[in-house]
Amino acid sequence: MKGGSRMVETFTDLSRLVIRLADHEAMRFNHEYIGTEHLLLALTRDVGGVATAALKSLNLDTRKTRFAVERLLPGGLVMTPDLRLTPRARTALAYAIQEAASLKQKLVGPEHILLGLLRMHECGAEHVLSDLGVTKEAVRREVLGHLGDGPSHTDAS
Repeated sequence: MKGGSRMVETFTDLSRLVIRLADHEAMRFNHEYIGTEHLLLALTRDVGGVATAALKSLNLDTRKTRFAVERLLPGGLVMTPDLRLTPRARTALAYAIQEAASLKQKLVGPEHILLGLLRMHECGAEHVLSDLGVTKEAVRREVLGHLGDGPSHTDAS
């Protein structure tokens, strides 16, 4: 993630994995960018932790989410090796930092990335969730419920 060194320092290893998986998903679609829909799709991969548990409990999996992304944004024509985050994806990650801080957590885990995505309006992730019949409120409630069940699954890396 270019220009986001402070951002990356506060992210856990799992969060960095989510961003790498989002990059991989964008390349799978031959998209020239990493958008909020790619971040959401990466979060449906079984990376573990609160985000994975919350999405699974809402019956969101990689297959269904990938199909919804395909319906929303067909594959591109050109594969670019150096993908950049869209401004909305970058904003969602900034919101993730705010979400972690509001929960009094120093490190940003995948659950915070998911909560950050939920704060975005008129973005790919929002359209994908809507297409799958899942409200942002339900996802937020599920994440916060899982966080309340025990310690956050953010690692200290």
